[in-house]
Amino acid sequence: MAEDGDAPLLSSLSSGLLFLSPSSGSPSARSIPSPSQLSHWCVGSSWAARPQVPSARAAQAGLLALLVVSNMIIPESHARGVTQESKPRIKMARSLNSAATLVAVLVLLLCLSSLHHDAFAQNKSSHKAAFLSPHNAARAEVAVANLTWNATLATYARRYAARRAAEDCKLVHSRGPYGENIFWGSAHGGGRDEWAAADAVASWVKEKASYDCESNRCAARRKCGHYTQVVWAGTKRLGCAAVECGDGGGTFIICSYDPPGNVDGKPPYPGCGRDSIV
Repeated sequence: MAEDGDAPLLSSLSSGLLFLSPSSGSPSARSIPSPSQLSHWCVGSSWAARPQVPSARAAQAGLLALLVVSNMIIPESHARGVTQESKPRIKMARSLNSAATLVAVLVLLLCLSSLHHDAFAQNKSSHKAAFLSPHNAARAEVAVANLTWNATLATYARRYAARRAAEDCKLVHSRGPYGENIFWGSAHGGGRDEWAAADAVASWVKEKASYDCESNRCAARRKCGHYTQVVWAGTKRLGCAAVECGDGGGTFIICSYDPPGNVDGKPPYPGCGRDSIV
């Protein structure tokens, strides 16, 4: 059963099946759709306008049916016992059959590409929000302006995360030009087998309890530098990445900040003391 969100797509596919079916009459040059028609079949206006990505399975099933039907325009049995005069028409029909098959393949590729693009765009958007929201919530608590997502920082973070995953996924800093917070979650730690952006940011923000604003110092034998980077007023841009480490190695998460925070002798935000963080 098709989902409600698939109706526009399946309607367009029905048009395509009608065009390709033997009952629609003899094939002709007019049977080959234009690029705009292909686009309409794949991403009708009502579908494209929806914020949700429709069911990929429905699209694949419908388009595969389209491909099968295209091969049935001129069945081989129809070509038996033909007269000499009808051979040119049969030859032309077979050529159009091949063209229709190609069209079906193009439609399939176009739709799958669109589905992938829409899904990627949607995932990318939620990926940004997953990191930005907890960062900006922590900053709002101390009246610091929101961070914005930066593609350059995200690329840097993604490449370094991939490098860590390819090696050992240990908590080793990149020593790059940006501020940086890193996180690692065990594949089986605390009954967890998945770690999200919120988990990483929460672990950094938790250090707020160890930071004394008045003295601008961490509590004795405690860390607070991850937190102060999260709320550093001079930092404006953020880019993060997460990667699953192989062989049950857990999850490695990294966030890059620009301009970097934790500058010696300076407080993370106005109103705090001016002693160096230790």
